[in-house]
Amino acid sequence: MIKRITMKKKILLIDGNCVLFRMFFGLPNRILDSSGKPIHAVVGFIGTLLKITDIFKPTHLLVVFDTETSLYRKIINPDYKNNRIKDWSVYPLNKNPFAQLPYILRSLDFLNWKYYEALNVEADDIIAAYTRKYTNNNEIIIVSNDSDLMQLIGGNVKLYYPYGKKSVLYTKIEIEKKYGIKPEMIPDFKALVGDKTDNIKGVAGIGEKTAKNLLLNFGKIENILTKLDNVKPEGLKIKIYKNKELILKNLSIIKLEKDMELPYQLDDFKIINTLYRWKTMEILREINII
Repeated sequence: MIKRITMKKKILLIDGNCVLFRMFFGLPNRILDSSGKPIHAVVGFIGTLLKITDIFKPTHLLVVFDTETSLYRKIINPDYKNNRIKDWSVYPLNKNPFAQLPYILRSLDFLNWKYYEALNVEADDIIAAYTRKYTNNNEIIIVSNDSDLMQLIGGNVKLYYPYGKKSVLYTKIEIEKKYGIKPEMIPDFKALVGDKTDNIKGVAGIGEKTAKNLLLNFGKIENILTKLDNVKPEGLKIKIYKNKELILKNLSIIKLEKDMELPYQLDDFKIINTLYRWKTMEILREINII
């Protein structure tokens, strides 16, 4: 009997908001559409995706946008992401990245690249769920600068941080070199020290070095809490004991393990043509943006 060989797929999961914000705030807003409105983020966004697809040659591609409609983390911690702008609609066009989103979606439609605007969950959750579902026998590359997504790295999963000539492809080895801990320890690490980006407060008096030592010695927070008597010195043990609720609350917010119904099956976002060989400005002209 001949054993059937299944070809490995290369899946690109793109954090749409990450790329949008980086392009909007990182590029000069001198590029205008036919009506005089800025489209620099559109040009940067599509140009970045074209470059990334040329680098990695994916067989499947999905862009996920965050709509900030998820509430379950806010229920756990009302201060979660309170340090961010909540309503971009009150900002003028030249200061509102989402004003250019419709053009980006039109460009993705032209390229036949699937996208999804997350509802009730965050883009991170969807990317994590797809990663876990399809990681076996496939190569997955996540495109984002969100360090929360680093917890998914390992085996066939890598994270690409697009930053021009300073772009980085993170593997498990790179994470261990840079942070001194395994990728799967990142939620536990942030649960202890906090995360200013998402307005998550850590345990006062526990810094990065202490948190790393704890995780290298105990592996994860669950082990720290169940073996608390083994934590030294005494002052550190007391801090952890007094902040147990905070630590567990932080961990539940940061860890990407929420089950959900996914919007597409793998074949739905298979790349079916070679339109990504087009140049950015050609695409924008083709769909009458410029």
